[in-house]
Amino acid sequence: MQLRNRLVGAGQAFHQFKRLPTEIRCMIWKFSLQPRVVEIATDIQVVEDTPYPGDVYEGTYYYSKARLPAILDVCHESRSATLPLYPLCFRYSGPGIRFNVSFDILYINHDVEDIRNLLDFLKNTSKRKSD
Repeated sequence: MQLRNRLVGAGQAFHQFKRLPTEIRCMIWKFSLQPRVVEIATDIQVVEDTPYPGDVYEGTYYYSKARLPAILDVCHESRSATLPLYPLCFRYSGPGIRFNVSFDILYINHDVEDIRNLLDFLKNTSKRKSD
């Protein structure tokens, strides 16, 4: 692209970015997203602080060590534009995992029983959302 008799190529700064309309900047932030491979892992969580004294709750929770997209840490505008594309998913008792169902890749490396539990969890979650 040529700006004021200068060529701007890949890897060079585009200092006029802030002058673009907000809608176009947000589109650029969204187009910069890259698919990730998000590995889901499970762990057992024991909760002794229940409403009923002496009761202990033991349940499975899901977590991932996948890094969040770097675009979420660039600036406030990039985070605001892209964070809604990464809702908290696989949330049971843990904090949840930011996952974009449109282009992130879910990787499950567990035995069949864990996969069945995860599918049951997803089925129950979708039922709760539709109610």
